Amino acid sequence: MKGEHHDLGQGSQDGSARGWTNTCVFTRGGGQPESNEDALQIVVLNTASGTASSINARCALLSAAVERVGATSRPTVLVTTAGFFGCHIDLHGAPCWPGIADVGSLERELTEFARSWPESLIVAVGVDRDGGDQRQWWFAGAEGGRRSEILRASASRPATPLSQRRVAHAGYTLLGFVCGEGYEWAEHDVAEELSGVDVVVISAHVEVNRIWEPAIDEGLKRWAFQRRFRFISQYAGAALAHARGTDANYVRNCDDWFVHRGKEPFPGPRVGDAIG
Repeated sequence: MKGEHHDLGQGSQDGSARGWTNTCVFTRGGGQPESNEDALQIVVLNTASGTASSINARCALLSAAVERVGATSRPTVLVTTAGFFGCHIDLHGAPCWPGIADVGSLERELTEFARSWPESLIVAVGVDRDGGDQRQWWFAGAEGGRRSEILRASASRPATPLSQRRVAHAGYTLLGFVCGEGYEWAEHDVAEELSGVDVVVISAHVEVNRIWEPAIDEGLKRWAFQRRFRFISQYAGAALAHARGTDANYVRNCDDWFVHRGKEPFPGPRVGDAIG
């Protein structure tokens, strides 16, 4: 993935893609681990709104994130935004879809890239062929093909059933969603499926907090993803990646969309580590 990449689709901006990474660790069952307890590491890669969204730029950003995670004895999940490939978010937080001209070529390139990853790493990457065709692809290190594909419902096809969204990694069970799916499924259906799930993994498109405030008020429950995170935390942990802006005065510009089972959302640093 380093160096030159195929021109698989035209992004909305040239230049480099930038963003932030943030990390949280989970026990089996989605709990908050004690010191030195075996745990799953989840790293979200949040793209900076308005930065480059071309295939080449996003490939370079993904390469940098994989390099940052590195080889580790701790099993790791790297999560990108929805539409990491195929969607552009402008400086005002509005999405548009330059799309992917050749999805097959992108899959082959990502498959080849994944062969070089350590076996401890699995990546959930958002791929939007266009605005009506949104997917979450899963690639595991040292494997020769895509592990899983989770489809968001579109006019031409149904969504991947909840029962087919589980992804296993290093003894942990993950449940994947694309953007608004994370809160659109009925609670009773999600609750049934969360039995045996350790962490719910959501690739979202754009800032999910729309309130102008200097600090997050965990008591407010009117944000859709926050309500769903509180619900999920009764059964499992959860992590979410999304595109965001740079103005720290906006609550929505937060890299800390995690929740442990039985805990409140936002357990760590609000601003992650810059990348790109």
